[in-house]
Amino acid sequence: MKTNIIILLLFALTFSVNLASAEANSHKVIKVIDGDTVYIDFNDNGIPEQNEKVRINGIDTFETKLNDSLEWQMKLYGLSQDKALGLGYYGKEFAKKEFF
Repeated sequence: MKTNIIILLLFALTFSVNLASAEANSHKVIKVIDGDTVYIDFNDNGIPEQNEKVRINGIDTFETKLNDSLEWQMKLYGLSQDKALGLGYYGKEFAKKEFF
């Protein structure tokens, strides 16, 4: 759990630094998929389009859906499915709070 909090804090710091350097070309996050994947409205039409989906480099949060990656995370950290999904939703909510 301590590792996950550290990962989330690093995510917040990394994103804050990137936002500061991108002020001249700022675009709005319009949809959060999970803690490390978002849609950024590059064309300013307010619609999340496939070419606007961005995975944040260097950040890996827990998945929010059942898939092979979630299974791998569960085994790696010795977590139940409910706990792993819970951490995924926690990361997603954290990202929403930070982006919106």
